[in-house]
Amino acid sequence: MKNIYEKIVASLIFSTKSSSYSKNIWPFTVILNLSAAISFNIASIWMIINKYFFPHFSDFMNLNIFSNKTYSEVANFVIYLFLPICLFNYLYIFYNKRYVLLEEKYQKSNHMKIGRIYFGLSWFGYFAIFFWIYIIFK
Repeated sequence: MKNIYEKIVASLIFSTKSSSYSKNIWPFTVILNLSAAISFNIASIWMIINKYFFPHFSDFMNLNIFSNKTYSEVANFVIYLFLPICLFNYLYIFYNKRYVLLEEKYQKSNHMKIGRIYFGLSWFGYFAIFFWIYIIFK
């Protein structure tokens, strides 16, 4: 699992470094994209478990920060998922310049598209799965 994660990270590093619009801010772009994809995957699994298998599974975690429920749910997502995953990714990838070791371990030509595939499946693949689940359990 660690090997797959490192390949995804190395792929995202290579693709963002080679992109013309994010050459100067590539560390921020890598952390943001990777953390968003991982957070979305965990949130999707969390929602399926909470809705279909164990209702009220995560009720104890709800922070009612705002009077609007949607804003509170977004704040919960950021506090419980996005920020801890951003911190983990920073410590695992960029602390002590570990990304240099990842770049040496996984060369550019071998794993260029894995990060893009993971990011694409994380965002667009789940919409298809949720639509399918909605049709079945309607």
